[in-house]
Amino acid sequence: MDGDTVCTSFVLNNLYDVNDINIPTKDNAVFEGLYTDASCTISFTQDSINEILASGVESTCLYTKWNELVPGEWTLLSQGEYYFMQTDNTWISNNQGMSNTSATTTWTVTLENDVYVSIPWSVSSESVCDRLNITIDGIDYGSYSGEDSGFIETTLTAGIHTLTATYSKDGSVDNGSDCATITLYSVGN
Repeated sequence: MDGDTVCTSFVLNNLYDVNDINIPTKDNAVFEGLYTDASCTISFTQDSINEILASGVESTCLYTKWNELVPGEWTLLSQGEYYFMQTDNTWISNNQGMSNTSATTTWTVTLENDVYVSIPWSVSSESVCDRLNITIDGIDYGSYSGEDSGFIETTLTAGIHTLTATYSKDGSVDNGSDCATITLYSVGN
């Protein structure tokens, strides 16, 4: 998650809104955020704008942080309060025994060519009530529960793709291992 930084100077006034900033784009990278320091550790927020304006400074240098996408490598994009934890290429949900929760993680991959993928998954849960849902680019690839495993098999076109796995639990019993897994291997280009 080491980011490149791009310094851009902005003139601020009392009407300036952080949501109005035009974010630059960068090929093969996902925008991570704006920061007030070159090491990209202090997020730039509406409160930051207010503090800068209160200090009498009219402009500031902002830094952008990027998550570089390596062609063919699945890259972690976002996680929920509960999420899938990584062990080698396998990711396992971390909400075992936690009623009424969902573990959600999203990954992204950049492909230079069309590629056939086979993504192994498994679930060990209460049948019907606790479920693993998988989407790729917003398309639902299934909802699974009980003691089940299989593969998501599809062809991904050249470009950037996102995969989201969610293991949702209701408020009743915990059965099986009470978790879901997904395995993400490098995708050939």
